[in-house]
Amino acid sequence: MALDNDQLKDVTLRGVVRANKDLGRGSFCKVFAVKYCGLLCAAKEIHSILTEGVNEEEKQAIKSSFVRECHQCSVIRHPNIVQFIGVWYSTERSDLPIMVMELMDQSLTSYIESNANKIAIETKISILHDVSLGLSYLHARDPPVVHRDLSSNNVLLTDHFKAKISDLGLAKIIKADSKRMTSRLTTAPGTLTFMPPETMDESDPVYGTPVDVFSFAVIAVHIFSGEWPAPAPAVKKDTKTKSLIALSEKERRQRYLDKMIVDTMLKKLVEDCLDNDPNDRPAIEVVCEKIEQLKEAETTDGRPSKKINVSTPVAPHAKKEDFSVYPSDHKMQQTKNLEMQQAKDQQAKEHKMQQAKAAKAALDQPNKSGVSPPVVPDVKKQDFYVTPLHHQDTQQTMEPPPVVDALQAQGHSITWMTCANLPYSFYDASVAVDGEAVYVTAGGAPSSITKNVIYCYNIGTDKWNTLPKPGHDCGILQMVGGKLVIFGGEDPVNYTVLNKVSTYNKDSQIWDSHFPNMLNRRFLPGVTVHQEYVIVMGGLSSLDKYYDSIEMLNWQQPSSWIEISIHLPHPMGAIKPTISGKYLIIIGYEQKGFRYNTTYQILFDTLRLSYNQRIPQGDHWKHLPNAPYYFTATVPYSNPPLIIGGDAKNVPTADICFLDISKSSWVKVDSLNIARKQVGVAAINSTTIIVIGGSVKGGSSEANKQSSLPTVEIGYILPNN
Repeated sequence: MALDNDQLKDVTLRGVVRANKDLGRGSFCKVFAVKYCGLLCAAKEIHSILTEGVNEEEKQAIKSSFVRECHQCSVIRHPNIVQFIGVWYSTERSDLPIMVMELMDQSLTSYIESNANKIAIETKISILHDVSLGLSYLHARDPPVVHRDLSSNNVLLTDHFKAKISDLGLAKIIKADSKRMTSRLTTAPGTLTFMPPETMDESDPVYGTPVDVFSFAVIAVHIFSGEWPAPAPAVKKDTKTKSLIALSEKERRQRYLDKMIVDTMLKKLVEDCLDNDPNDRPAIEVVCEKIEQLKEAETTDGRPSKKINVSTPVAPHAKKEDFSVYPSDHKMQQTKNLEMQQAKDQQAKEHKMQQAKAAKAALDQPNKSGVSPPVVPDVKKQDFYVTPLHHQDTQQTMEPPPVVDALQAQGHSITWMTCANLPYSFYDASVAVDGEAVYVTAGGAPSSITKNVIYCYNIGTDKWNTLPKPGHDCGILQMVGGKLVIFGGEDPVNYTVLNKVSTYNKDSQIWDSHFPNMLNRRFLPGVTVHQEYVIVMGGLSSLDKYYDSIEMLNWQQPSSWIEISIHLPHPMGAIKPTISGKYLIIIGYEQKGFRYNTTYQILFDTLRLSYNQRIPQGDHWKHLPNAPYYFTATVPYSNPPLIIGGDAKNVPTADICFLDISKSSWVKVDSLNIARKQVGVAAINSTTIIVIGGSVKGGSSEANKQSSLPTVEIGYILPNN
């Protein structure tokens, strides 16, 4: 049934005022602060770009979807679900509603990341209990409501650490195909880390309320382990048969389960909720009852039991005057109000439990299959969950963790999975990773039309699309402060070398000048980001002139670039840099010796001091053993440095090597499926890399063009047993 604004008349607000405070942004909506009747609230609005430049049918579909979400939220009332207050229409966009909601203090994710080792056990149990109460209410409705995107990011906390479920944008009312409360829905709708296997069926996904039970268990793992619960790869190699053996969802998260110091009953409950078979997961009302029993066992007369190691919850960083509805100087009133709220919560919980038990009684008990994980003969896309790097605050620059430790460990190797091909063949591609998005632009290609294009690969859907053209041929891509940035290259019209720095604005879907332009025009420089610094080094200023200069920018305070006093050892180009521990290591073309494998290292702190204090130029660089191959690719942030492919005397190689500093030599650890040089490469996470394009012939640039590939492969570093 199509919904329009008439459906929201009864919940339309008057007198809402913007508070000029942005609270967050997503791919679909932005959230900002407003005031309503003197109360500071959160307002959720569709990005204007989504409704501009589209036909009327598409606009109405977007509008109807958001109106449906508003309508659904308006009929949901529970103490553990973020309260819907109403809708508001701004003068700028009078046809689209803005959802006004209760303003919370912070997300569960940010709270765990700030206070992982300081959160009291009773606080953890209380948060988990709150989430189970809210979820039980959704599942007990008739018909049931499945959240589908339950994660630590969508659990919000008050300043008293009361947890509430938020963001029902993906929630669906289930019209059950059977008494298991399942329905045919979309593939992997929510955050992949929290999604169960049944949502990954690309052909015909059928799932229901057990999806949320699984996500709830992953939240519990996050709370009690204190770490983002990224699952291990879904398969491992059998040392005898060399076949791939599927791991259960519990096994994929075993290292986090081992860190959970909790009651045995709770740990067993979490493991049951992680069952691969949705029929074998307990219903959320059963989960809620058991957590309530545990909560009561852990307290005596409302006070923490002696067996609990009590620590005081750390207050969030947000300013109380911005968020709290209680006056900060009336402590007694705060306590009284809190006690009253707890009494109301208890009444609501008891009513909800009665509803949930009645709903449960109407369901058949699921059958136990007892099926063990099968041997997987062929690797499929849905067998792997690739955990994004950037789950945290996008205002930080999240650097991928080292990927070499597992390869160095005995009994590990890379299993390659072929992905959807690039739209065109590439070599020497520049690659940047942001969560599930992999951005690629060509350093070289058979056709010039591909050089001024940014392609985006979605790991979850295995599909490619394009971004608007940035106006850079052969630019260098980097993620800087959560933003996609392209540096230098050539002007695609007149082929002059650029000093331009362009930043992609996801909201407006245009390239802008968020960061200042570089001091020098640079083609194929080395670019890396570490801490608050962007470092650009070398590159060509013209057809045959190479730079030895280095310039740096503090991206958190991007006023201007500074050319530091320290230079490269020699003029260099096509530099492949990596931050390896405390060192910056570079491999590239050195004009002096016409070598494409020259390797140097320098302490990063030396560059930082040069930026801040102008220390004099000196013999700061150390010459390391040159890479064994020309035109090799370096995995960013690999420690020790890891290189992939290359040119061995005009013959491409499949070798993957790391630099053993102790032996002053490069050591082969694995191989590509296809021997090639000038591949694009990036780390997706600590055990996963992506390799893009490359050339399968040695020799001239013309040979590179004619033999370049559109191939894309993801490599999983897996244990052999």
